[in-house]
Amino acid sequence: RGDVPNGAGLAGGDGVRHGLGCDAVCLCAGIPFDIMGLTVLAIGASLPSCFSSVLAARQGFAAMAVSNAFGSNVFSILFSLGFPCLVETLFIHPLQPYVVQSSSITLSTLVLVVSLLIFIAVMAVTRLRLNRAVGLFCLLLYAALLTAVVVLSQLHVLS
Repeated sequence: RGDVPNGAGLAGGDGVRHGLGCDAVCLCAGIPFDIMGLTVLAIGASLPSCFSSVLAARQGFAAMAVSNAFGSNVFSILFSLGFPCLVETLFIHPLQPYVVQSSSITLSTLVLVVSLLIFIAVMAVTRLRLNRAVGLFCLLLYAALLTAVVVLSQLHVLS
């Protein structure tokens, strides 16, 4: 169907606004940056997309809902990381590499890849059908991810 569901996109909006001041909050509250990134910032960036997907799904546009979830994440990873790196290396510090100051970037990337592979496996098992069990599984997987990050942070594996 080529229609656009009513209200889809109204709640959309990824932005830098939610990241402003988070460094100060992390430092003052003693919250590790990894936990802030996986919780507050991620939820703030993803909720509008989530609401758009719910609206699309409720109106019978399941493919659009799933595409929205993947599309917003692809945009966040490729554009939201690529554009600042390009600006930094072209205009602010020309021809100098942009160094990511995070000891957990490898772990974060691994978690992303493993999560995607698990989701693909779940979709294969359910024959691309989303239901309550898949929704619950995804939420439990996210809770397990957050628990693992908190535990690793407390053990100073993520610092």
